[in-house]
This record gives sequence, C-alpha cells and structure tokens, in this order.
Amino acid sequence: MRDEPILIIERIAEIPEEIEGPWNKWCDDVHIPNRLNVPGFVSARRYRAVENERNILARTGPSDEIALWPRRYVTLFELNSVDVLKSKAYRKLLDWEVSQPSSSFEATTPSLPNYQRATYEQVYPDQGKYQRPNTKFIFVMGHDVPLDSPDREEEFNVWYNTEHIPRFMKQVPGFAASRRFKLVETELPLGADNTPSNARYLAIHDFENEDVPASDAFLAARDTPWTRWVKSWYSRRFRILARCIYAKENR
Repeated sequence: MRDEPILIIERIAEIPEEIEGPWNKWCDDVHIPNRLNVPGFVSARRYRAVENERNILARTGPSDEIALWPRRYVTLFELNSVDVLKSKAYRKLLDWEVSQPSSSFEATTPSLPNYQRATYEQVYPDQGKYQRPNTKFIFVMGHDVPLDSPDREEEFNVWYNTEHIPRFMKQVPGFAASRRFKLVETELPLGADNTPSNARYLAIHDFENEDVPASDAFLAARDTPWTRWVKSWYSRRFRILARCIYAKENR
C-alpha cells in the first residue's frame, strides 16, 4: 500500500428524530474526542445534509417548497497512516467501546439506518498538494467500477483526474477543491474493519456554497462525451451534499 493519507468515513442515512439531539452531543463530546486522543488521528469533521439537499440534487420542485430536511450525517476522520488502526491506543479504545452497555451510543450507532463505515487511502491529488479551503460545504460521492475490467477501472481514474475534476475547477464558480480516495483493501483489526458493501471509490468536493451543484456552470461542466461514456458503466452508490457542523484539528 502506498504511504498516503487515510480517511475514515462514517455515514448514516437517517438518524431517528427522537435520538438526534443526544446522539449529536455524544458525537461531539465523546465519539470524536476519543478518536482524536489516539496518536495518528489528524483531524475530524462532521457534516449534516443541507436543508434543501433533495431539491438541489434533483433540481426539481419550486424554490419555495423545500423538501423535508434529511437527517443524514457524515463524519470524516483523517489519519497519518493505516497503521494507526493497528495501534495499541486504538485497540484499547475499541475494547472500551465494546464494553459499554447495550443501550449506549457506542453499542447502538452501528445498527442505525444504513450506517456505513469505511477506510480509504487518498489517490488524488498527490500527497501534499491538497490545501483545505476555508469552505463549509462538501459534496461526497461513492462510486463502483466493473471489477472484471481493469481497463475500465484505469479509465475511470484517468477520466476523473485529468478531465472531470480539472474541468469543474476551471469552469464552475464555487467549486473550490477535490480529493479522491480508494477503499483500503488490506486486512484491518476486528472492530476497525469496513462495514459491508462500501463504495470502491470516494470523491469529496469542497464547495463555497450549497447551490454549486444546481448551477448552470456545474451542469455544463459535466456534459462531455467522455463523461457520458464513463457514466454508462460506472455505478454511483451514494451522494450527499452537506454542511460542516463540527471541525477539530490535531495539527
């Protein structure tokens, strides 16, 4: 495995309204601080889907009819290396979490609707070339590619890195930066492994505002012959437009 930055993503499709407040407090006061106390955890950011996410992404419905606010959450942890997940400090944290009562959020969070956790290594841009912009919004997308066709996986990466992202960066106002990740495929310790059925590739785009993906410039930038061809055979697993609600750096 290359020595690239590691990202853990935790996402929940819909947090039940009756526990949303206490669960958010637990995330901010317990879950994230416990991980940032482990050597090698660099930062943590937590996001909630924007209020009108569904209308923006579907580009339907009158502007004065905002869809119900989806209670979807995304938490991103950045690590120095995948070896952090094999460390004694992280193992100790996982053992403590397993020992908590069955009613605790440590025990119940993995069973929340469509909870997914995955560990990724950064594949774009090269290490040290990403500078985090001073923005609040991200557009997260998960993709799969045909695993029985190495040529198509290679083409997917070349297309994303040389046409798709550069085109958006040049042509779309408010499109601030992008990173791409690939699912870590090495064996991870029990309790730190990936949940089933995660996307093979992850893209995180930094936006200056929530309206970027509904803009004419965004729609035009993604309309190319190569894009239409690649989209005919890759699978988009999920996409989330979200606003940052928590950020902490260990640097």
